Amino acid sequence: MSNMKKYFIFFLTMTAVALSSCRQEADDLESQMFIQSDGTSLTSCLPHTYTEQFDVLWNGVSQNYVAWQIEDLDWDEVYRTKRSVPMAWDARLKANPKDTVADDEYQKFYEEIFSQFHDHHFIAYLWNFRTKQNKRFMISPGLIRYSQRSNYAESKRVDMMRDKCKNEYKTSLWNYTLASLNKRGQLAPITDEDSYIVFKSSSGYSAELAVIKAADDKYVPYLHWSDFLFSEDLREEKENGTLYAEGTASQFLQTFGDVVKKYGEAGQLGGVILDVRGNHGGDEGDYAHLLGRLLEPGTSIILGNTVQKNGVGRLDYGPSTPFGFYISDYNQYVVSKEPIVVLCDGHSISMSEITTYSAKLLPNGHVIGDRTFGGFNALDMQYDRTYAGSFGDFAKGPLFVYAPCCLSTPIDGTRIESVGVMPDEYIPYDKKIVDDMINDLDNITDAHIEAAIKYIKGGNKK
Repeated sequence: MSNMKKYFIFFLTMTAVALSSCRQEADDLESQMFIQSDGTSLTSCLPHTYTEQFDVLWNGVSQNYVAWQIEDLDWDEVYRTKRSVPMAWDARLKANPKDTVADDEYQKFYEEIFSQFHDHHFIAYLWNFRTKQNKRFMISPGLIRYSQRSNYAESKRVDMMRDKCKNEYKTSLWNYTLASLNKRGQLAPITDEDSYIVFKSSSGYSAELAVIKAADDKYVPYLHWSDFLFSEDLREEKENGTLYAEGTASQFLQTFGDVVKKYGEAGQLGGVILDVRGNHGGDEGDYAHLLGRLLEPGTSIILGNTVQKNGVGRLDYGPSTPFGFYISDYNQYVVSKEPIVVLCDGHSISMSEITTYSAKLLPNGHVIGDRTFGGFNALDMQYDRTYAGSFGDFAKGPLFVYAPCCLSTPIDGTRIESVGVMPDEYIPYDKKIVDDMINDLDNITDAHIEAAIKYIKGGNKK
């Protein structure tokens, strides 16, 4: 696990993020943000010219970006052919100080460059700093490709309804889904009071736990969670002495494990459904508490190989090493025969894709849903330990690049980065599926959950 990075995470909207690119361990491991140009350091966030901003960005990506092995982009050619554009902007502004560079011109220029990248964690935040608005643009190759999918319009409808439920209705789409299942008599009670349990963390993520009734006196625990952020809460609970107290993350996860164990030991477990739809990722430590809670303690799940950089040169790569997860012992019921079904979609990102891909490797795993986002490479909040990763100033600009520190390759040789994980049972969002999900929230029919139940019953097994 020494080579496994701490975070697999993707932010579509970043809030209070403070990621340092300052590297103090070695003189040759210095961020390009410290380059001096015309007497101005970009660390002061006051670049003099668009050319200077371009140079720092180009050099920073050249050093810090790690996924060159999957790119067919000639980065030197980008410098030779594209630098003339910001130079022309500067010349124009020098001749006419009252002139400006239009936002759409600025955004289009950088989108044409970065849309070619194939790492889907990569995001460039760039400020058009010579305008009064000082507007910041977010350029994400992953989101650009996501918007080009044939069913993007329908996927977007689901994404918008999730956001509406969270921001306007102060709940989640899955609460409506479980309430509809309960109304149809498809849920078994978890406690004397609850047909399903909803957990809301003070840090903003949420989770839902239910038990779905299946045929022949079989029961299927169902778990959905919005982000892989349980580990942070668990660390705080341990420090505060509140582990397993009422309403805590640790109690919720223990309840999940207890439910699986209860039906497993009684011979009534039909399978387990893990739902990572709409989940953008998070802390890799959550693997142990979620999927890992169903697996054999003491074993390792090897997912593939990873390479890191070992120098400031663009292609200074170290050796390829295995990466995976060690399964902890929670006195869990090991789900070795019953199906473990993972539900995913185009907004299942990063750790959600790690979980989805893991299920595909399990002999009793099965994946249902839409193709995932395509962000498999590892990230790390410890950027001073590596020659790759993020750089810049997210709070002040004039640029911030959010990027991975490792290049990860799946063990079976498939391509996940920029492509996504293809489900075993591919059910892409279409108009009928989406209409059934969002047009009547009080009576939702969820095609992916229905397909999972059918699979567990044996109705659509190959």
